[in-house]
Amino acid sequence: MVQLDFVVGAPASEVDIYLRLPQSAPVTFRRSAGQFRFLKTPEIKLSAVGLNFKIGVSGARVASVQEILIRDTQFVQ
Repeated sequence: MVQLDFVVGAPASEVDIYLRLPQSAPVTFRRSAGQFRFLKTPEIKLSAVGLNFKIGVSGARVASVQEILIRDTQFVQ
């Protein structure tokens, strides 16, 4: 499992965050903008070459988002 501590820079309201892991469908979470939040992924397997993932905003609020700041990332067994 991957645990991210992040904030979305956008006017205060809820935004839909997606996280795409290798070889899996994106997982979507609804979180409040402007506040640091934790996001935990489903259980995943790490390969010998590491892990690449993509995080972003989907839906109607995309245009109002200025940034996504990840403060911490942890890999949890």
